[in-house]
This record gives sequence, C-alpha cells and structure tokens, in this order.
Amino acid sequence: EREESPVGNEDVDHIHESSENQSNGSIQEPPPSFSPCQEAELDQNSCEGQGIQNKSLYVPFNYMTKSMQCLNEEFQDEWISLRELLTRCGRRLTMNELWALCYSCLDSLQTYIDFPAYLCLDTVYVNCKGEVLFLKPKNIETLDDFYLAPEYQEHGIVTEKVCVYGVAAILWTTAKFNLSPNQKLALPRKMKRLLLEMAKKTPIERPTIVMAKKSCLDNLSHQGMSAELVWTDLISRIHPPALNS
Repeated sequence: EREESPVGNEDVDHIHESSENQSNGSIQEPPPSFSPCQEAELDQNSCEGQGIQNKSLYVPFNYMTKSMQCLNEEFQDEWISLRELLTRCGRRLTMNELWALCYSCLDSLQTYIDFPAYLCLDTVYVNCKGEVLFLKPKNIETLDDFYLAPEYQEHGIVTEKVCVYGVAAILWTTAKFNLSPNQKLALPRKMKRLLLEMAKKTPIERPTIVMAKKSCLDNLSHQGMSAELVWTDLISRIHPPALNS
C-alpha cells in the first residue's frame, strides 16, 4: 500500500510540528511545503523493551573520530556524493533501495565517535564498495535548515538523534530526486511512518540508530531481501570500480 503526496514546491521551509489526521486507517498527506517532522505522534513502542538479537544492528567498535573536510586526493575518484550518485542513476530509487540507503547511512553513523553535524546529499559520500562516509560542508554559511534538527539549530550540539533527524531529511529528499514537479510522490506506509518518527520535533520521540536500522532490516527481510545486497547491487551498476591501467 502506498500513499501519494503532491510535490512541486522545492523551497521547503524549516521543519515544524503539526497535527496528523487519519481517515479510514490511512495517513493523510501533508501540504506541498511538507518537512519530515510536521506530523504528530506515531507509535513506535513496539521496538522498546525488546531484546534485539540481530548482531548486524550493532557495531563492535568505532573507527571514525570525526567528519573529514575533504577526501585525500588519491581517494577522490573512489568516492562520489549521494547527489552525484542519484544524478548518474537517472531515475528514482526503488523502495527497497531507499530502505537500503537508510540502513547504510545509519550503519555508517554507528562508526563515528564524533557525529557529523550536517547531513545532506552533498556531504554523504559513497565508494564503489557501497561504503558511506560523511564530509563536512564546504560552506557552513549556506546550510539548509531542512536538514537540521530543531535542537541543533537552537543549541548547536550534535547528538545521535540530530543525525537520525538528518538521515530522515536525506531519505525524503532522495525519494523526490528525479521527480518532475507535476509528479506525485508515493511512499509505502511503513517507510513514511519511519521517516516521520525519525524527524520528530523533540529528540526523545525519535528512534535510536539501532531502532531505525532494525526497521530497515525488518522491512527488507520480510521480502527476503538483504540491505547490504540491495545497496551493493545498486552501487555496482552506478559506481563500479575504476579499472586499473
């Protein structure tokens, strides 16, 4: 089951909280200026209190101490921005690919000791193996508030929940990428629910990285799919390894 929302206003205002109406069990679509956390409460209590046994949800150690300003010259050809990846793709990502992207971003964030402050299509980088890293923005004066959690805008403190919010904004933007202004965006109910939860106005309402990863894994596993395989298959077609001369 999918839901359609009108798309066409690209000048998305910064994220507010508003009420969510439900009719006949379906979530009503937001206005064109929708930002992920405009919806009201969605229940995610099902994940709380459960002992999550799936070891792929956890990372045993951290190796990234902080976001880099730029890539070393020798590695620049191996990595491309998410924006470049989507441009090369030339089509909208499938729902399974969106789930896999969400999982891959969250999985990479778990390896950071100091979380990246700003996540967007131009700061998320992917290599030919499907690995994801986050670079610092080149110009901090042109940051788009759409990607910034309210508490970060107010206090400037980067936390896990700030990054969860940023990933939701990335997924929403990616879902609309390569969509013409007169096309409507259709999202499955489960994906829209997760994105709205990840972009709640207050951080305590948002899922943790582990909880959000579990949602991605669960939705793909129900279809007999693996997040890693879906993601690497996409990358291998769009950003294959460079041939050694």
